[in-house]
Amino acid sequence: MPASGELQVQQLAEGSLTVTLTGSWKLGQVLPSADEVLHAIEGMPGAGNIAFDTRELTDWDSGLLIFLKQLSEFSAQKKITFEESGLPQGARKLLKLAEAVPAKKDARKAEGKVAFLTHVGSETVDFFRAAGEMLAFIGDTVIAFLNLLRGRAQFRKSDLWLIVESCGGQALPIVSLICFLVGLILAFIGAIQLELFGAQIYVADLVGIAMVRLMAAIMTGIVMAGRTGGFSLARAPDGISLADIYRAVEDETIFRMHKTDPHSDCPIGAQICKVLAGPLQAAESALAASLAGTTLKDISTRIAAPAIPASQGV
Repeated sequence: MPASGELQVQQLAEGSLTVTLTGSWKLGQVLPSADEVLHAIEGMPGAGNIAFDTRELTDWDSGLLIFLKQLSEFSAQKKITFEESGLPQGARKLLKLAEAVPAKKDARKAEGKVAFLTHVGSETVDFFRAAGEMLAFIGDTVIAFLNLLRGRAQFRKSDLWLIVESCGGQALPIVSLICFLVGLILAFIGAIQLELFGAQIYVADLVGIAMVRLMAAIMTGIVMAGRTGGFSLARAPDGISLADIYRAVEDETIFRMHKTDPHSDCPIGAQICKVLAGPLQAAESALAASLAGTTLKDISTRIAAPAIPASQGV
């Protein structure tokens, strides 16, 4: 394991300081503070130049950049020349990038002051709303599980094992392919961006964390949504009519009148509902009777039966 970073400040010429950096300058290690160099500069009258010697610097990351950025800002305030020639090439590029794109002071939107009671009230309302949604979800889950234990769950066992198989072994090839392609894209894009900061070593960490924390949840949702949808019949096909299907998927009447009550002073709007109620109800009853005469088995039989062309009529 390389030794932790160390620095040594020397005055090799009048008005010039040389900062010697050695060892490993990485975050997570005990690194020297920039205050040591600042104190040395303040204690040397007439200091006009800061140079660096990094020949014994083994490796570095953002820990070195933070140190150099502090010295650069202090040198600019004191009008001291900050020589970058002795620094690693990657560190020089990053320092120039940081100076070329300064931080925007108004980037963060100013937050207005909120009264204490208003804040407490909002947090309380959000808490109870979230708690209600959570309790409803837990309640539905518990009821469904109890129905499963009592044998009252409305599903077929064959469908359950088919869904398990579809979301398990059968989903492995497509999930592996998508994860490989997405990981390849993330690695390519991440390498281009991290190269600007000399941090290509973190490409593997970027792909691993993104795939586990983000793409795993997305892939689970895609697989579950794409392989567990559909309906199963609770009754035999010959006992389900088209009218039953319509009532199951539609919760409104076929011919809907005004969404809101018409104004009583309108001579047409006040009487239109009464006048059209009879004809529309009769038409709806006729449609329901027609749909009730056709079952789902009739539809499937007609679809399965081959159509006879007109030229081959009997």
